[in-house]
Amino acid sequence: MALAANIHMSLLGKHGLREVALQSHAKAEYLKAAIAKLPGYRIAYAGPTFNEFLVEAPEPAAPMLARLAARGILGGVPLSRWDASRLNAFLVAATEMNQKEEMDRLVAALGRRS
Repeated sequence: MALAANIHMSLLGKHGLREVALQSHAKAEYLKAAIAKLPGYRIAYAGPTFNEFLVEAPEPAAPMLARLAARGILGGVPLSRWDASRLNAFLVAATEMNQKEEMDRLVAALGRRS
């Protein structure tokens, strides 16, 4: 794994690595802003983030994320895996690999609360 990461970074070069970081940050900010507009959802921490952020949902995160996964939407990781008191919290990540359509699909699915 470390060798693969080293090769990947070497191929990207200094400017490519910066571009990957900028895209990851921009996509995370886009997704964070969209989720924050949904009724019942809130971004847990107001501070700056890179490409991951914590969301507080209006319902338990693990079953909600499982329903999304059954529909082919990977919405995040429930924090309850590590902290049983954080049932409604989930960690979301966005990278340069995420497409706007994927992020919009996640936001729409969260908004439906299906």
